[in-house]
Amino acid sequence: GNPASNGSMSRFHFTTPYGEIRAMAFGERHNSDNFVLCLQGKSAKIDVVTEWTNAARQMAAAGWFVVLPNLHSNERTTPGTQGAVDVAKIVLAALEHFAIVKPIVLCGKSWGGGQATRFAAAHHHRVARLVLIAPSLDEPSAVGCLAAGLPVKLFWADDDAVVPIARAAPYTEGLPATR
Repeated sequence: GNPASNGSMSRFHFTTPYGEIRAMAFGERHNSDNFVLCLQGKSAKIDVVTEWTNAARQMAAAGWFVVLPNLHSNERTTPGTQGAVDVAKIVLAALEHFAIVKPIVLCGKSWGGGQATRFAAAHHHRVARLVLIAPSLDEPSAVGCLAAGLPVKLFWADDDAVVPIARAAPYTEGLPATR
């Protein structure tokens, strides 16, 4: 389904190889140049599922069209049940739903940051910028596979209890400072 407007936020669903996924969209889609997709953390807690909402509102106010897929809305796509290849298929389905052909801004937090990293490494031609907040990767070798010119913004809290800052080393060592 197409987004149903509710002020600056709309709710919609899109089809993936695993069935329908609910999502929220913020802002107006003018063209492929302003598309942002954000991947949530692994937990089904409402504050994790909606953790990108405030940032999405801010990005929309700045002119971006931001999509937040709820991977917990389909038992076949719940984080932790699907591997990186499967999450890539979900991201690609979202891009197809909106007919996005240009590279996007891809954001991910914690588990979603790990998935965003894997997607960017495997589909570098689809990602213009990567924004990561305390990304969680079981195999950090994906960091080394990121395209050399890909701009990456990395954020971490010193006191992150879920993904400690000590786990930032593969990112800080694997990404040039100029990114």
